[in-house]
Order: sequence, then C-alpha cells, then structure tokens
Amino acid sequence: MKIRTNFLKQGLKKFPLSFNLKLSLFFYLFFLLFLHFAKHGIQVQAATLTNVFKIALGIISISLLTQAFDCLIHKKWPKKIAFLTLYSTYLFLGFYHYRMETFFDIKLLVDNFEIIFYNESMELISSRVKTKDIVFLIFSFTLLVFFGVIKNKFVQGKVLPNKKKGLLLLTTYIAITFSPFSAYEEVSIFLKDGLQYFIKPISLNSFAKSLLKKDYPYLNLETKKSNSIGHRKGSQRPHIFIIPIESFNSNFVEQKTPEGKAYTPFFNSLISKGLYVDSFFGNSMQTAKGHFPLLCSLTPKTVGKAFQDDFKTNFYCLPEILKKAGYENRYYQSYGDLNFDNKLIFFKENNFDIIESIDISQLTNEERRNKIWGWGPQDDVLYKYIFKKLDQDKTKKPYFVFMQGVSSHMNFDQVPKDQRLLYPDNNTKKEKYSNALRITDKYLETFFTELNKRPYLNNSLIIITGDHSFPVGEHGLYHSERSFYNEFFKVPLLIIWNKHLKPERIKSLSFSQMDIPPTVLDLLKINVKTHFQGKSILKKEKTLQYLVQPYSGKFLSIVDFPFKYVFHEKSRKEFLFNLVKDQKESFNLKNIQMSDQIRERLDFFREKLGYFYANDILIEENRIWKD
Repeated sequence: MKIRTNFLKQGLKKFPLSFNLKLSLFFYLFFLLFLHFAKHGIQVQAATLTNVFKIALGIISISLLTQAFDCLIHKKWPKKIAFLTLYSTYLFLGFYHYRMETFFDIKLLVDNFEIIFYNESMELISSRVKTKDIVFLIFSFTLLVFFGVIKNKFVQGKVLPNKKKGLLLLTTYIAITFSPFSAYEEVSIFLKDGLQYFIKPISLNSFAKSLLKKDYPYLNLETKKSNSIGHRKGSQRPHIFIIPIESFNSNFVEQKTPEGKAYTPFFNSLISKGLYVDSFFGNSMQTAKGHFPLLCSLTPKTVGKAFQDDFKTNFYCLPEILKKAGYENRYYQSYGDLNFDNKLIFFKENNFDIIESIDISQLTNEERRNKIWGWGPQDDVLYKYIFKKLDQDKTKKPYFVFMQGVSSHMNFDQVPKDQRLLYPDNNTKKEKYSNALRITDKYLETFFTELNKRPYLNNSLIIITGDHSFPVGEHGLYHSERSFYNEFFKVPLLIIWNKHLKPERIKSLSFSQMDIPPTVLDLLKINVKTHFQGKSILKKEKTLQYLVQPYSGKFLSIVDFPFKYVFHEKSRKEFLFNLVKDQKESFNLKNIQMSDQIRERLDFFREKLGYFYANDILIEENRIWKD
C-alpha cells in the first residue's frame, strides 16, 4: 500500500494540477452530481456507455479549455478576468439548467429578446428563480472574486506561458466541441449551440432545392379553374369569429379530474354541435407562431418569428381575401400592449381594419377591481368588450373577428381564489393549469351568451381552437420550449355554423392550424388563387402537418397520420411513432422495427424535411406571393 501511495504522489508531482484546473473540474463534477441528485434538467441517471462517454468528453473539454487559458494568457489581470468570466458563466449556466430543467438555449434568448423586458415576461422568468438561488450565486461569485482575484489564486501555480501548447489545446477543445459528439458540459454546449444558431449548418436536400428553383413555388402549387369570390353576397355572408384559446391542451378535453369533475364542461357540450377534429395540431408554440398559420396558412419559421422579422414580406392571408369579399376585419386582445411580438404592425400590413386591446378606461369600476389579473382582463371581459364594439358599428358589413384572451396564460397561478373551480389550494403545476383552463372554459360560455343576444349575428361561423398547446406533465415536462411530444402541439378544433355545417367528428384524419384558412374559404365558396399550404378540412383529404419546436436544439416534426416523424436538428437524431398504436410516443420505430416499410416511410419523411428550410428561405426572400 505504501508503494502505491508513493507512486501516486510521484505521479501528481510529475503532472501537477493547477488551481484553475482543479476549480474547473470541481465546477463540472459539482453541477453534474447536483443535477443528477436534484433530479432537475437533463440528468445522467443511468451509467450507460453513452452517458459515461459524454461525461468523459466533458471532463476532457473543460480541462482543455482551462489549460489553454493558462498557457495563452500571460498577463496578470487579463488572466484574472478570463477565469472569473469562465467560472461565473459556469455558475449561471448550471443554475439556469437546474431551474429551467434544460441546457441554456441561445435560440430562445435571441428569438425572444425583444419581448424579454416586458413586465409580464420578467415575471415569468423571475417565477422560476428562487431567493436561495440568488443568495447562492452571489455568495459563490463573492468567493470567486475574493480568492481568485484579490488573493491571486487565478494567477498562481506552476503553469508556464506556452503559446504553441496553448493553441494546440485550444484547437483540440474547439475540435471536440464542434464535433458530432456531444459532451455533457455546460460551456461547450453553449458555444456549440451558438455556432449552430448563427451559421445554420443544415444543407438543403433535393426536395428543398426543387421548391427553391421556382420564384414563387407556393403560388404554383395551387391551381384554380376559376378565380371568384363565390355566390354569397353582402349580408348573406356569415360573420366569422376565430377564438384561439391560450395554451389549450387537447388532452384535457372530454376528460375529468380524479375527483370526477370535467376540465372543460362547456366546450364538451359544444362538440356535438359542430365539426370536431380529434387529431388537430398547432403548428408551433407561442402565440405569434400560432397566429401566423391560423391567418396565413403557412408553416412558422424554424428561426425567428415572421411577425417580427418578416412583416414586410408580401403575404396574401385570410384577412386580405375576406376584405375583398366585403368583410371588415377586426382583431381584439386582452393583453394591453399591441406591440408585443410586433402584432400591431403585422396586422396592419395584412389588412386588419381595427386592431385593439381592451381599453381599461372603458371598463366598470367592478371590472377593473376584480376582473384584471395575470396578463390582463379575464376572457369574459374581452368577449363583452368585443360585442359592445360590434354594437356600436354602423357599417353593416359582415365581420371577421379574430381575438386573443389571456386567462389561461402561463404560469397559470394567478386565477383568483374565488374562481378556482377545481382546486382551491392551487398546489401543483397541473392543478394550476386545470384551474386556469376550467375558468377559461366558463368564460367561453359568456361568448355564446352574448352572441345569442344579438339577432344580427345569428348567421355566424365560429371557430374555436388553441393558439398553441402546453405540456402539463404528460412526459414529466411543464415548459413549452422543451420537447416534441403531442402535448406540445395538439389543440382542439371545433367549427360551428348553425344550419349550414352538419355536426361531425373526424377521427381517422389529422389536420393543423394551416388548414383553417382554406377551410373558411371553402365554407364561404370563395375560390381564388392563394399561397395557402393547408387544405380544406371539408375535403377530408390526407394532409401533412408540419410542426416546429424551435428551441431545445430544434425539433422538426411531420405528421402523416397515424405516423409522426421527428428530427432533432442539434443531435441529428430521428424518431418515428405510430400515434394510434403508441399514443404516449414511447416506442421509436426507427430503433425497434426497421422493416422495408419503415425504411420507405423514413425516406419519405427525410425528403419532406427539406420543406421547413425552404419555407424559411422563401419567407425571408419575399417569395411567397406575387400580386
């Protein structure tokens, strides 16, 4: 034993670990174990060969970076600043991972930077951060400054300046970081994600290239024998109301709590009165990314938001077509700031005549006192406000009314105590969501009550769906930017048009938000050329649903019901599920059933994957619609 101890001591003397290297390894192992035992985020819960490899690669990566800094930076203060920055970054990324339950996502930051500093956004962020986190971070940073900077620990040690060695170490670190292999290490993942976001390394496949060969490929995809507004004239046209309910997860429709109470009893009662689609998908997550396909029948971009980045692109969306058919287009929302996600400008550019958020000054004292919470006035206030505005109008035109309430907006915890109809104590995340959805369902009843009071609105086409879905623990996940499962995308769709649309339930086909604009035109007998990428649900033709989860490494999904294909851009992993036989998406057919049929299906999906990237380019290059 003594011989072994001496051998170990001699080895350590021959290869001494600098203070910075020891500290780097401590940070790495601390957060690895902390996340593992705290059971938050992406933990290494099993000692599989893959996980061991990722950990080993992480140790190598952080060691290379630390030693490269030691060898390359000679001067005292630059070295202090460099290592203080490195360790502070590690602290931030580690605790971000712990509280957000995922690695830091630079895409989430960049795509939403313009809305981060709104009060409501800051409240959402701060709600995930605990006081003890801030205390620990301040304490840890103080220790780093004291020992590393003031006591000069960052510049002590026997590491000699060596530019050649430093460059070799740095080059090796960069090669490992940007290799196809993923190291389980916060800083390396942050740098790799940043590079992938800015250089967009995916090459276009043959399908994408074939689309991009044409100047306006969407214009050419749809051919019409005639180009007419149809036979319904003037007041004979129905008024149209689209209600995209905030964060409407279809898993809660027609379901009950363990105590036997329905989550959405009023919505359930409406299903038998209209056209209902069992398998209906929102095309992305976030409100702006849901409104885009609902209005323009286009797949949301995989990078950025069309509302913010491409409002000058020439679209030919549903409001413009309806305006030519004699409609007055109106948008109303509960949330106060119309500039959030650049909605005001986008809606102006795309032919909305009236764009309003609720004017708080027009509410009664009781409404202002008791009915404003969360992100704004509760939904029943919005519905009453809309009908009051319609009553004041004298144009006699048919209305297209698009609206957005906020009563079921995350974090779902601000429902007043006297309105918590399912769980008064509001304890768990699922209970909070259930209370918010239940009261939103109750407010929906107000819409129909107000509608039925007005004979001039008897002929109304009503479309109820979700702006996007929201996961509520179905796979242990509670944040919408995290993954690809159906609970991230599936929303209800119900279309009601009394005396004109026969009630029906579609079970064997799936559709998405992109299919709503062509369905509206079909119902109105409006037959014009468009750039719409969806198809009318009335035709009951098989369609593909393109689903964009732009965060957490970007998940791009295609549903060809009952099959669902998922491509994770960051890891290049593929998934294939049968949504009928495997509703929980537990069995990746690519791994367990590689038959000829599965290979052919995968090849089909891989080809169609190019659509996402071509679509981004066409929108950015203003090649959607030519007047």
